[in-house]
Amino acid sequence: MEEEEEEQQQQGGQGWLQQQLQRSRQEHQQGQGDHRNHQTMKKIIFYEFMPTKMREDYCKMNNIRPNRKWLKEMRDMDPPPQTDPDNPWRIRKALTAIEVAMKKIIVTEKQAVDHIFRYWSFEMANHAFLGRDAFRELVIWDVTALPVGEPVKVCSASTFFRKAPTSGNYSLGLGDLVERRGLGPLDEVGLYWEPTQSAFFFKLLRRHNNPAATLLLRGSAH
Repeated sequence: MEEEEEEQQQQGGQGWLQQQLQRSRQEHQQGQGDHRNHQTMKKIIFYEFMPTKMREDYCKMNNIRPNRKWLKEMRDMDPPPQTDPDNPWRIRKALTAIEVAMKKIIVTEKQAVDHIFRYWSFEMANHAFLGRDAFRELVIWDVTALPVGEPVKVCSASTFFRKAPTSGNYSLGLGDLVERRGLGPLDEVGLYWEPTQSAFFFKLLRRHNNPAATLLLRGSAH
């Protein structure tokens, strides 16, 4: 049984992903989901108003801009949060015109720490928090068509996650999702990081009254 599952995973494919989503749903309902193991540690922002000499030397050595905020990791004393498989969208927002034009979603610092970094290793989360090179070719699963249609895997050089140099927010590059879904300003989308798949899951939740985008979406379906 394990060999068959490993072969399916190696082959990949949208059918395999749907099986994994169904399994995650069943495990959640039974209270046996493996994803609980990913939720025992959390990241917090530590404010350092008077940096030590050691910290200043570390910044110089690693060519990092002096920062009063640092990311720390600690064990969560509260019960781990449970993700509802029927409504897993931890990050929900109406797209702005700039996000549509730039083909990316802006994620606030709090959203990143609470809903993304929590499931990443500390090394990976700290890399993003310090504003180092962007993570590129991340996998985004577009599950807008479920349960009728198939999920679509989006992965390219333009599916990235990086920190903005000034605002402290983060941006997730959407690749060709803007054209594929005909996204427009004020369309409501949902997003979350799925630790069992090491990927972002994306869904168009509600389309704003945008006739041009609706025609584009219908045309791409043919």
